Amino acid sequence: MKPPIPETAPLPKNKRPFPVTPIAWFYFIRAGVFFLLLLVMLGASVSHSVSHKLWLHVSVFNLLPRLFSPLLVAVYGVEDSYREVLPAAFLSVALFSALAGRLLWMLNRWMRWIVMLACAATVVGTLLALAAGQTAGNRMALLVNAVVNLLIFSSLAFYPGVAQAFEKV
Repeated sequence: MKPPIPETAPLPKNKRPFPVTPIAWFYFIRAGVFFLLLLVMLGASVSHSVSHKLWLHVSVFNLLPRLFSPLLVAVYGVEDSYREVLPAAFLSVALFSALAGRLLWMLNRWMRWIVMLACAATVVGTLLALAAGQTAGNRMALLVNAVVNLLIFSSLAFYPGVAQAFEKV
């Protein structure tokens, strides 16, 4: 006679709902990209062409979540003076993305709500900034970011079986 399976046992891979795996991998890849950007910024001197272009390029604001971009502009003013805090911002985004991917992979029900809240806040903040005309950089990249976050939110909120999978664990 087999012992009963505890309710907290992780679901087998084939029982995991479809959107959870790609979303978790998205966060793993995002963490890797931000960690590599951090290494490029810290490893190369300012005179090096790659890090210099990365630091001075306006689209670096589009890489960061909407939480950091207005804060950096408000605190440091011009785009050229945020070099001191940009590595810390990249590191925090990389750590959050790695943690979110890992906990989504484990079907942690609280991380589902945290990721949904972060995605909804990103979409609302981006749309408000676009409507107010207070954006720095490429508007199309901001729209793509908002659409990706809306897709993640919708998948975790409304895809059939996702809520039940997170509640079973």
